[in-house]
Amino acid sequence: MLLLLLLLLPLLLLLLLLLLLIRLLLLLLLLLLLLLLLLLLLLLLLLLLLLLLLLLLLLLLLLLLLLQLLLQQLLLPPQPPPPPPRPPPPPTTKQPPPPLPSPPPPAPLEPPLPPPLLLPILLLVLLIQLLLLLILLLLLLLLPLLLLLLLLLLFCYSNCYYSCYCCLQLVLLHAASSTATTTATYAAAAAPTAAPTAAPRLMI
Repeated sequence: MLLLLLLLLPLLLLLLLLLLLIRLLLLLLLLLLLLLLLLLLLLLLLLLLLLLLLLLLLLLLLLLLLLQLLLQQLLLPPQPPPPPPRPPPPPTTKQPPPPLPSPPPPAPLEPPLPPPLLLPILLLVLLIQLLLLLILLLLLLLLPLLLLLLLLLLFCYSNCYYSCYCCLQLVLLHAASSTATTTATYAAAAAPTAAPTAAPRLMI
């Protein structure tokens, strides 16, 4: 039995070393799992911030569009007032009165000049609109990339979780089998050996 123990000792040491390596791998996978979970949370937060920024940009574009329409209305020359209505003709009599002289046509009114600051303000509004549109396009291009990165992280997280589960099952199975093997070996070593019995003699 001592020879059997000496033969099983390297195997048990090898199994113990393998168990330690599996546990170390399990710890590394757990750390990687936590890191991936943190990255997923950060990416989700970034996506939410991106969506809020898109909404704010759309709101700013709408306000700037309204301001542009208002400035364009202010820059347009005012419409001339409509001509006054002609007086109704007098009632007919036996002798028509002499025709009244027609009033002279009104002199054309020169349109008032717009304030000098309206045109630069309108140009500034248009420039800001263009800049916001460019930022909006960049964010819309960035959104699919973030979604793709989120899917990739979810795939890595699921694979890492499955690997951790498999390693944990392997560690438990290995611990149970090694415990059973050690118990059986020590039980066999501790059992008393029976003395060899002599062969019965044939009586003639």
